[in-house]
Amino acid sequence: MMQARTLSSLAAVRLRSVLFGAMLGFVLAMFQAHGTAEAAPPQRFVIEGPELREDAGRLTAECSVTVDDEDGLRALLKDGAVLELRIGMTVERKRSWWSNSEVSSSVFVSGLRHDPLTREFLLTMPSEGREILHRDRNLTRLLYATWRDLRLPLASLHLFESPDGPKDYLLTFNFELRHTELPPWLEKSPGFWSADVVPSEQRQLDYRR
Repeated sequence: MMQARTLSSLAAVRLRSVLFGAMLGFVLAMFQAHGTAEAAPPQRFVIEGPELREDAGRLTAECSVTVDDEDGLRALLKDGAVLELRIGMTVERKRSWWSNSEVSSSVFVSGLRHDPLTREFLLTMPSEGREILHRDRNLTRLLYATWRDLRLPLASLHLFESPDGPKDYLLTFNFELRHTELPPWLEKSPGFWSADVVPSEQRQLDYRR
C-alpha cells in the first residue's frame, strides 16, 4: 500500500514538472517572438520632398528623411550598429543632342549611433565644413530635429546664369542608409550580409532658370 502511494506521489511530481516545463517553454517562446517582432529592422525609406528653394544666392533642397520602422532602427542602434545617411546630389544642365552637362555635385553625410554609457543617441550633421553633434535619449525627437528637417545646399545661383536666357536642369538625389562598421552580432560569423540598412532610393527634379 505504501509503495503504491509513493509511486502515485512520484507520478504527480513528474506531471507537475512536465506541466511547469511546458508552461515555461510557452512563456519563453512568446517572449522571444515578441522581442523579435519589436527588433525587426526597417524595410524602406520614408522621404518627403525634396522641395527647391532659392535663398541668399543659393539653390537649396528641403526634405524629410526617415525609415518606415523607427522602433526597428532604435533596436539596431541599441544592438551596436553604427550607421550613416548619405545623400548624393547632382545638378546637370539638360542638352538635346549631347549628354547632360554637370553643373555641380555634392554629398551630404550624417552619422548615427547609440552610446550605451549615457543611453543617448548621437547624430552628426555637417555644417559649413565641420560636424555638429546632436544627442538625445529620444530617437524620434532627435530625428525630427535633424533628418526630418533637412536643408541641403545644392549650388550657387550664379552657376545658372546664362547670356542665352533660361536653361533646363535635372537635379538628382540618391539616398543611402548604410552600416559604417561590421555589426557586433556578425563579428564572429560575418557570412553574407548587406551594408545597406534599407534599399537606396533616388529622386529627380526638373529646374529651370
